[in-house]
Amino acid sequence: MANIGIKGIENPLVLTSDNIFNIKEIPKTLLIIGGGGVIGVELASAFKSFGSEVIIVELMDRIVPNMDREISEFLKESLEEKGGIKIITSTKIEEIKEENNKLTVSIDGQDNLIVDKALLSIGRAPDLRAIGEIDFEMVNGRIKVDEYMETSQNGIYAPGDINGIKMLAHAASKMGEIAAKNALGHREKINFNNIPHAIYTMPEVGTVGLTEEKAREKYDILVGKFPPFVGNGRALASGQTRGFVKVIADKKIWRNIRSSYNRYWCCRTSKRSCSSNGNGNNHI
Repeated sequence: MANIGIKGIENPLVLTSDNIFNIKEIPKTLLIIGGGGVIGVELASAFKSFGSEVIIVELMDRIVPNMDREISEFLKESLEEKGGIKIITSTKIEEIKEENNKLTVSIDGQDNLIVDKALLSIGRAPDLRAIGEIDFEMVNGRIKVDEYMETSQNGIYAPGDINGIKMLAHAASKMGEIAAKNALGHREKINFNNIPHAIYTMPEVGTVGLTEEKAREKYDILVGKFPPFVGNGRALASGQTRGFVKVIADKKIWRNIRSSYNRYWCCRTSKRSCSSNGNGNNHI
């Protein structure tokens, strides 16, 4: 688990994602520190379903800040209104004290919180014990790799969390695939743009590609949004019709696709409205 400079954070009532699964009883109240990340919101959903009163305190201005802003806002609303989880953003925890087997947590600009347990959820640090005496080039305590997943030591590859690029399962799987191919003599670069991301909350979140904000920085885009899931049979059957599908497309490419489709449909429905080559075959 990554380190954090909060006085009292070493208290045994402050758990990590390593030892929280070893507890013998569900805490009545659980504070998740730095809980706006993927691990934090997932465990918040889980412990709320177990019966805990859950509070998330996040330093950033929104939860899951690396996701599309609309997803962040929707997930926050769902966790608060439907899930009953209290979420406090743009807030720093100053100190943690143990009093009467409970934690008193001082947070910037707000009343103290009193909870049974706290979960430190600010990210994970790689376990480097296995590298032994090998002298790898490091970046912020992680093994530096190039776009081929190769380390500074020729022929040694380091995919996954140990390089700290994207510490998520789908990304690690793709990095492992690229590393294996290149170790066998191929020369393939990693492309993180088409790797899916998933958040196993209630509701769940799945994305692939650029967020709307990042896409607007690079492209002239079109945005299609299809809410809610009232037309989806599975959603209706499970009684979960809240949510949306959002598609972001490069406007130039979309025009080409749409234009080709329209011309194709024209040729399929009316031969007279399409041009013909010398052999009498319609073409687009």
